[in-house]
Amino acid sequence: MKKITFALGVALFLVLIIVAAVVVWRRQPSHGRTADFVPRKLEPDQGYVGSAACKSCHSEEHASWHASYHRSMTQLPTPETVLAPFDVTVNRFGWPYHFQREGDKYWVDMVDPDWEYAVAGRFEFFSGEPPRVRKQIMLVTGSHHKQTYWVASSQRESLLRVPWSFRIDDQRWIPLEADYLSPPDGRPSGGIWDDTCIQCHAVAGQPRQHGTGFDPHVAELGIACEACHGPGSGHIRFREREPASSDSGRAPHGIDPIVNPRDQTAVASSQICGQCHVTSVIKDYPQFLKSGFPFRPGDDLTDTMHILRYVEQPEEDWLRAVTSQDPDLLENRFWKDGTVRVTGREYNGLIETSCHVRGELSCLSCHSLHRYTDANDQLGRDMQGNQACLQCHSEDVADIAAHTHHPADSAGSLCYNCHMPHTTYGLFKGVRAHKIDSPSALSSFRTGRPNACNLCHLDKTLSWSAEQLHTWYGQPQADFPAEQQEVAASLVWLLRGDAAQRVILAWHMGWQPAREASGDEWLAPFLAITLDDPYTAVRNVAGRSLGQLPGFEEFEYDFLAPKEQRSAAVQRALRKWKSETVGAAARGDQILLQPDGAFRPEFDRLRQLRDDRPVDIAE
Repeated sequence: MKKITFALGVALFLVLIIVAAVVVWRRQPSHGRTADFVPRKLEPDQGYVGSAACKSCHSEEHASWHASYHRSMTQLPTPETVLAPFDVTVNRFGWPYHFQREGDKYWVDMVDPDWEYAVAGRFEFFSGEPPRVRKQIMLVTGSHHKQTYWVASSQRESLLRVPWSFRIDDQRWIPLEADYLSPPDGRPSGGIWDDTCIQCHAVAGQPRQHGTGFDPHVAELGIACEACHGPGSGHIRFREREPASSDSGRAPHGIDPIVNPRDQTAVASSQICGQCHVTSVIKDYPQFLKSGFPFRPGDDLTDTMHILRYVEQPEEDWLRAVTSQDPDLLENRFWKDGTVRVTGREYNGLIETSCHVRGELSCLSCHSLHRYTDANDQLGRDMQGNQACLQCHSEDVADIAAHTHHPADSAGSLCYNCHMPHTTYGLFKGVRAHKIDSPSALSSFRTGRPNACNLCHLDKTLSWSAEQLHTWYGQPQADFPAEQQEVAASLVWLLRGDAAQRVILAWHMGWQPAREASGDEWLAPFLAITLDDPYTAVRNVAGRSLGQLPGFEEFEYDFLAPKEQRSAAVQRALRKWKSETVGAAARGDQILLQPDGAFRPEFDRLRQLRDDRPVDIAE
C-alpha cells in the first residue's frame, strides 16, 4: 500500500510540474523581437576576419578545409546545404510532422517545440492534442552521417531543435529518441543551439544570454580556419606591415600572432583539437553564456575547462558538484577502466595514453586537417596502416608477425585493431578508442570494456584470450568463473551486458575482420534475437550487421517498427537461418547452439540476466 501511495504521489507531482510548465509556456511573453535568431556576425574589434580572407594566400589549405566536414558542420539552409527531402510527413508519438519546401525556404508543420521543451518530454502525463505551429528552418547542423534542423522559438530568443534527424546513408528521417543510445522509456525534447552547440559548431561562438533568451554572435558558422589558428586580423596586419623576405618566406621582424598547430608542442597542439573533441565541464559557465568560451589556440585548455576523467569516488569539489546533479555522468561517458566511450571525445582518450603523457604523440601524429587522403577520418597521408604507429615504434618493423603472433598481412597485425579497438559508440556505429593501450582479458572482466581479442575472435571465451595473452606477452593469469570459461565472451556481453556492451558487440558481428576470424555462419541467430532489443540504437546496429551476412543482404527489417513487427522479424530471421545454414554448431558449445540450430539452455539464463540499467551515451 505504501508503494502504491508513493507511486501515485510521484505521478501527481509530475502532473503538477507539467501543468505549471505549460502555464508558464502559455503566459511567457514574447520579447517582441521579430528576428529569426540566426547567429549574427561578431563585431570587427573581436579580431576575426573569416575563412574567405585566408583564401588568397593559402589557397591549397583553404581548398582542403572547404572539402572537409568541419566546414559544413553548421550552415544556413539552402538547396545546396539541405540534404533531406522536404516533401514528407512523418509521425512521432502519433503526432504528424509535415516537412515542406517552398522555393528556397524550408518549413515544418510540427508540435510546438516551446511546448515540448516546457514539458521536458513527459508526454505520458499529457492527454489531448498538443499545440502546433508552422516553423521555418533557420539553421542546419551536420552533413556527414546525419543532419539536424533548427527553428526559432516563439517564447524565447533562441533556436530549438526539430526532434527529427535525417540519416544520410539510409536517406531516412529518424526521430530524436532513435538518434542516440538512450533509454527506451525516454522521450527527449529537442535542445537549444545557443547554449550548447554554439561552442564547437561555430567559430568563437558567444551565446550572449539575457533572461530566457540569447543574442548569439559567431565569427563564422561551421568549424573554420580561425577555430584552429586563432583570430586572423593581427596576422593580416603583420604581413602587410612586414613583407616576407625572399629567401625564407617569413617576416623578418616581430612575432606573427597567428598560431600554427604544427609548430606547437604535442600538448598544446592536441589541446586545440581538444577544445571540441572532449567531454568536460566549463569552469565559468555563467561567463560562457555571456561572452563565449575564452580559450584561444595556444592557450592552456585546463585554464578554462575541467577535463572529465573516470574515478570511482570523486574527490574534487567541482566534480562532486557535477555528479550530485547527474549521478550517472561518468558511467554514461566512460568505461570503468577510464576509456571514454562517447564518440567525438578523442582528447579524453589521448590524455590517458602513455605515448602522449610520456612521449610526443599528438592528434597531428596521425591526423591532418589539410593533407589527408580521405575527408571521412582526416587521417594524414600514409597513416591508414601501421605507419601511424611504426613512425615511433620502429623496433617492430623488421618482423611484425613476431610481435602480433598473426600473419603480417592480416587484420590481426594492424596495430590499431589491437591497441585502438572499436569500443566507443556514436553516429550509429562502433568507433576506435583513442586511449591507446594493450588488450587485457582481466581488465575486460573487471571493467566491462570488451577487449580487442574477443571483439575479433567472437567465437572464443574470455579465458581463451587470457591464455593467449599470458603465453605471448606474459600477462597475469586469472581464475575466471565458469561462464567466462565456457561461453564465448561476445555472447556473454551481447546477452547479459548493458546497452553499451550490446551495441558494440552487435556492431562487431557485422565487422568484416571479425567475421573472417570467427566465421559468420553462426552469427545470424544472435543478431536475430537482438532485433527486438529494448534500445532502438542496439536494434538499428544489429539490423545493419545482420544485413552484412551471406543470405541476409535483402532481409527486410525496420528497427523503428512496432514491437509485434519486430518480434515477427526475429522469427523470420531464425527460420531463414535454420533452413539455410548447416553445421554452425560444430564450432563448439561456447557459441550456445545445438546441432539442430536451437539455443542451448545457457542462452535463456544469460538473457534473463541482462543488465537493464539505463544507459545514455551523451554524444
